Amino acid sequence: MFVAAALTASFVIKNRGEIEPIPTVSRMGPEFGHVELPSPTADMVLVPAGSFTMGHAKEGKTEKPAHTVTISKPFYIDRTEVAAEEYTRCVAAGKCTRSGVHGPGVDEADATKFAPFCTEPDPAKARHPINCIDQGQAAKLCAFLGKRLPTEAEWEYAARGKDERLYPWGEEPATCTLGNFSRAAGQCPGRAKGTMPVGSFPDHASPFGALDMAGNVWEWVADAFDPGAYTKAERKDPLVPTGAKGVIRGGSWDFVSSAAKTTTRYAFDRATGHVSTGVRCAKAAD
Repeated sequence: MFVAAALTASFVIKNRGEIEPIPTVSRMGPEFGHVELPSPTADMVLVPAGSFTMGHAKEGKTEKPAHTVTISKPFYIDRTEVAAEEYTRCVAAGKCTRSGVHGPGVDEADATKFAPFCTEPDPAKARHPINCIDQGQAAKLCAFLGKRLPTEAEWEYAARGKDERLYPWGEEPATCTLGNFSRAAGQCPGRAKGTMPVGSFPDHASPFGALDMAGNVWEWVADAFDPGAYTKAERKDPLVPTGAKGVIRGGSWDFVSSAAKTTTRYAFDRATGHVSTGVRCAKAAD
């Protein structure tokens, strides 16, 4: 257990869904050797180095077998998904290309049909998560912000922690009050179809204080998708660098809530931007 609640969510929600962090000190417990690490930053939470159980023995085929993975260095991960207004800044700086529904197999009719759900072109959705971006665009956005894409293992550790929880908040099944997921007619009355502002569910953070790691938009990670990755020998800082498809994590507003489990892996064409594909960035903590 952590000695102090340094890595527990400490923040208040301001206007427009903005998050104001309360400064904390990160002082780690015996399992981390009583080391002191940097405090969380204004927009990121700290995830300590450590080992955790990745995957699940009873969930999807590509989530097996459950196995121990070691993250050898502490890292920061964004407290929320990156907002559309940050992508607008990146485009204005000439470092990002415009977002939009695109990719192999996406025709003009589909692009037009789903365009209203893309957040970046809509000023009213400036504080919604950026979506409609592919893996390359996600990586360029993170680089513009001085960060990088998290690895798949880092993402799962940040969402799951050490206690093998099924959802970022614990074992409680996903509902309208816990995140933004696809829903049947009549559920979540008053909630519009589509994304919601980042940080909309502050009481249901991950073990390290990250918000919306389940639902809202899928989040690109650095890895390519390998369905047999969990059977490989590498168990320290794993990364699959190359492959035809990428990996998105965390579920989204247009997927069923069961897809938002901490272990769910979803293969997605790396060159495709969809109304449900966004990003959360990471960076080293040294």
